[in-house]
Amino acid sequence: MKHKRLLLILAVLGGAVLACRLPGSSTTPEVSVTETPVYQIVTATPEESESPNVAPSPTVTQNSAQPTDTVPVPTETFTAPPPSPTPVLFSPSGFLTAASDYESVTIYNLLGQALAAVRTPGMSGGGSDNIYVGGSVENTFANVPVVFINMDNQGTIMQNLNGQLSELVLGPDITYLVGLPGEGVFAFTELTYANDALVSELYVYNLAMGGMNWVYERSDENYRSLYPLAIGEVGDTPVDIWTTHRMWGIGGDIVFPPQEGLFQLNIASQQEVQVLTPDFNPVGLSPDQRWVAYVPVGQGYGDGNNLQLTLYDLDTTVMVQIPLVPESDRGAGYAVFSPDNSYVAWMEGSGWQMAEVPNFTSRVRIADTDGNILADLPVNILASASGKSNPVWAKPVGWMDSETLIVEIRGDDWNNPALVKIRFDGSGISYLAPGSFAGFVYP
Repeated sequence: MKHKRLLLILAVLGGAVLACRLPGSSTTPEVSVTETPVYQIVTATPEESESPNVAPSPTVTQNSAQPTDTVPVPTETFTAPPPSPTPVLFSPSGFLTAASDYESVTIYNLLGQALAAVRTPGMSGGGSDNIYVGGSVENTFANVPVVFINMDNQGTIMQNLNGQLSELVLGPDITYLVGLPGEGVFAFTELTYANDALVSELYVYNLAMGGMNWVYERSDENYRSLYPLAIGEVGDTPVDIWTTHRMWGIGGDIVFPPQEGLFQLNIASQQEVQVLTPDFNPVGLSPDQRWVAYVPVGQGYGDGNNLQLTLYDLDTTVMVQIPLVPESDRGAGYAVFSPDNSYVAWMEGSGWQMAEVPNFTSRVRIADTDGNILADLPVNILASASGKSNPVWAKPVGWMDSETLIVEIRGDDWNNPALVKIRFDGSGISYLAPGSFAGFVYP
């Protein structure tokens, strides 16, 4: 499926260095290997709202404007890429849910009708970073591999093909997995310890070719792992991997994954380009990798004010800053963009899950990419169609099409969530399927 925004056409293991669209660069940059790119992040302070329960209006700025705050520039210099062709986007044809024991997944069409059940014994979790459907699905699921991380052998990548289980990559220590929708290519991370540091090794596996290639290694004394977010392609050829650095092995009352920076890694050259500095946590990337949503690192780890979600257009350098509602003292995350980049949905949190008397609650907000708020839905409103008692968790997980969002709801029975669907404007809330969201399938 050819729907990614990409920058250069080159073979999987050949070609020149790929550089990203850097915040602060023009849309038609001059090519230079000596000019240091400037990473300017505008932190506009919105006016206070008259109502304490209503967030202020969004702020839209151009990154070439004089910033009120700047983040450090990296010492490396890179060649700016030419503008990329407009990508062709496809909406999914169905979705997967994981059973509470993670021993199987169910594949549904977009109407919420179950089409197939696939065994995934020992799967490490029910999220979309543990499983991948490695082929296009049209009228049948025959000959479509379902790939997943199995923890029975300390992290082995397995596949279920027509009911037959096999090992693709032997562990141990395989942790994260992300794939190209419908193309049979995925990336994964192996984590090991060496010299008092956490070592992340990133690989790409091609199902059609039956093998994997090493891409990149990173060592971190502060135990931050290399987390793959998406793979970029030209045609059917994967050319880069978008990554962030995620804290590893920590616990506590964590709502949103603690991540630092956004990086674009060329598969052929192993050259890494910094898109966002470690001062910022990317919480969502659009399907074509044109838009990124981010928050300041540390947002949501304590009492805060003037919290905001920023949408950044890497093509135009426009930033749209959307203030959170005042009670969202735990910050924001889990942002998902619609297939056509018209809308974005995200979760905001308040309160504490591990307090003596837990008082955590959440909400889902939806906006267009100009920053206009279209829906603001507390979890109890969204959960009205889910059947879950005492709901606390409402997480947007993806768009079925350009106007229909899927939200995962959890309550007292935490291990048995349910999915509901909703239109972009907050209308039409209805039950969709049981289980945790495990990803999409594509035509």
